[in-house]
Amino acid sequence: MKNINIVIKNFKNIENIKKKRLACKKVNKIALERLKNKGYRDFISKIKSQRQSDDEKIENLELSYLNAGI
Repeated sequence: MKNINIVIKNFKNIENIKKKRLACKKVNKIALERLKNKGYRDFISKIKSQRQSDDEKIENLELSYLNAGI
């Protein structure tokens, strides 16, 4: 009976570790998405603050940003 209790405790600990890992992975993924969105918003605001008559330059900057994979 003692061995069964030890196995059950170990199983619960493993399940808790798995849950913590999944939660941490999810938080990291959300933080990375927010960071990417923030960078893109900053980039777009910087482009929009430039003169709008320079459409070709803006398009090239946007394409270079998207090709960089940030």
